[in-house]
Amino acid sequence: GPAVPVVDGVRRSGMTGAAHFAVSEAGSLVYVPGPTGALGSRVDIVIADRAGSVERLALPTGGYEVPRVSPDGTRIAFGSSGVDQNIWIYDLAGTTAIRRLTFGGRNRFPVWSADGQRVAFQSDREGDVAIFWQAVDGSGTAERLTKPAPETSHVPDAWSPKNDRLLFSVVAGPRLALWSLSLQDRRIEPFGEIEAGNPIGAAFSPDGQWVAYRVEDGIYVEPVPLTGAKYQISKEGHHMVWSRDGKEIFYLPGGVGRLSSVPVSLQPGFSLGS
Repeated sequence: GPAVPVVDGVRRSGMTGAAHFAVSEAGSLVYVPGPTGALGSRVDIVIADRAGSVERLALPTGGYEVPRVSPDGTRIAFGSSGVDQNIWIYDLAGTTAIRRLTFGGRNRFPVWSADGQRVAFQSDREGDVAIFWQAVDGSGTAERLTKPAPETSHVPDAWSPKNDRLLFSVVAGPRLALWSLSLQDRRIEPFGEIEAGNPIGAAFSPDGQWVAYRVEDGIYVEPVPLTGAKYQISKEGHHMVWSRDGKEIFYLPGGVGRLSSVPVSLQPGFSLGS
């Protein structure tokens, strides 16, 4: 027979689109409530200081995803969830309206180039789920950077500070692997043997000599180029971001409304505080 609606308003993952529900053998349904017909909840984008004070940006409440601050700290790029998935640019001075950057297909996961001139993002505009980039001022057309193999997709993670390498995740079923794209010759290759069953979210240190990433058993940091040495930052957490001076790593340790940081020292060797 035809499909019959059971319940409206079930939360879905912004990363995979998976719905958060389960059904018992006895027929009971449990689910996490969420907006109907959208991949994410309606949220505000805010700026918070070290004391926890929060300033809401002059943006209407909406289905925003993964806001990313530009290298010069003046703008943010963010995605929009739901049916209309696109990348938007907003000037933090608040003197101009938000500006749509992408057109065509579903576009997600913006990552700024190191020089702040372009934004890389995931897009299905040409049938596969690849990585493209677009000039921030909107000039020209989006340019393809990767070509996924069949049954795989690509998610951009981080540009190196020299702007010569993009780290990205190759998604194949339930597993993800970290790969590297050389901008000079467009060569792609695995970045070590980093694999996980969760979003890896790799992030370069400001000097480009270290990379933080997430796997099942926690957050790690490794030197670049990879030597086999690695240091565990936390046993849990996600969405790692280095401070601009390279002396801290911020991350979400789990739980709503929590943000943590750990002090790190990169010279003469790697060490971390509590």
